[in-house]
Amino acid sequence: MKKSIIILICCGFVFISCAGSQRHIGTMTAQGKINVNTVDDESYDYKVSILNYVEIGWDGNKKEDRLKAVNVIFKDKCNDYEVIDETSIQTGKYVLGNPAITYILKVKCKE
Repeated sequence: MKKSIIILICCGFVFISCAGSQRHIGTMTAQGKINVNTVDDESYDYKVSILNYVEIGWDGNKKEDRLKAVNVIFKDKCNDYEVIDETSIQTGKYVLGNPAITYILKVKCKE
């Protein structure tokens, strides 16, 4: 029993350490939970859409997690960037009744 608890705790730390990583953000992008689009607008360069998806170590409702994802996405795209606006849109409800929210972040590269 004690051995099972230790294994479970270790597995939890592995999952938590992966959340927010480049691989994790890439997986979420491939699954459509994060989308990055260029825009034809002089005030900003990219529109990032992030679903309020929740899993161990990641919560799309937390601004710090959304900003961590933006940092991972734009570390190679821009020398420096700024999130100039963030809005949220309620798109429905999940099966358990929690609101489904999409966060829209406008990102401007500072070149």
